[in-house]
Amino acid sequence: KPKPDTLGDSISSNALDRNVSVAQEDGDIRTPLAGLFERCKEDAVLPLAQALGPVASLIPDCSGTLRLVERKARQVLRQHPDKYGHLGENLVSYVLLYTYESKPPDRSPYHLMCEALREKRREHVKTWVDYIWGLLCALKRIPPATDRVLYRGCKLAFAAFGPNYAEGEEVVWYAFSSTCNKIKVQEQFTGPTGDRTLFHLEMQDRGVGRDIRDLSWFPAEAEILLPPGTLFRIEGSSDLGNGLTIVQMRQLGVEDPILDLNQ
Repeated sequence: KPKPDTLGDSISSNALDRNVSVAQEDGDIRTPLAGLFERCKEDAVLPLAQALGPVASLIPDCSGTLRLVERKARQVLRQHPDKYGHLGENLVSYVLLYTYESKPPDRSPYHLMCEALREKRREHVKTWVDYIWGLLCALKRIPPATDRVLYRGCKLAFAAFGPNYAEGEEVVWYAFSSTCNKIKVQEQFTGPTGDRTLFHLEMQDRGVGRDIRDLSWFPAEAEILLPPGTLFRIEGSSDLGNGLTIVQMRQLGVEDPILDLNQ
């Protein structure tokens, strides 16, 4: 496993969590988040340290984490000046923090933020609003990923997802969704045996997600990030045997316009 301040090329335990956390997308309906972002302005993204102020006590060694992330951001900007120079260190740091792995992993900023985004009591998101807003603004400045098909999976039997994932149902994934465009990479998360569910995501609106591999601590994960509130329809599922079910889903849009990276 690479050290935190180097460009890694392995699958991290945090990446495993980001992918398999789809199991927590239960298909129940939450209320919109738009009202929480009323005070936010795209041209006024806070410094990352200030944005994390309300949640700093939740993140192990938050100040040390910020120093590493900022150091990494400068490294990325040196390596990809033409691609990401327009973002600047602060916005690059916002994206890098998303894949940062704390110890223990369930205290990673990603994990804590996405838990809040999935909460039915939407006030849980309030303390994360400034970071989420900055991350969205950074992602909007990255070229859209134009892949027609993306994949996400977990080591869980499809039956565990329940009736909300029946054919014809519409499902919103309320947290940020980590996906990839290569099924071979996805197999590293689901494994070759046991109960597994693989989501085959047909992207009706190409460009919904953003390829963040060069802004990740683990570029080999080839991560394409979808925004919170991405809406899908279940087209069907196929039991392929040996514990594997493939679920075909068609992306329909982003339910909450303020979270849409193309708005």
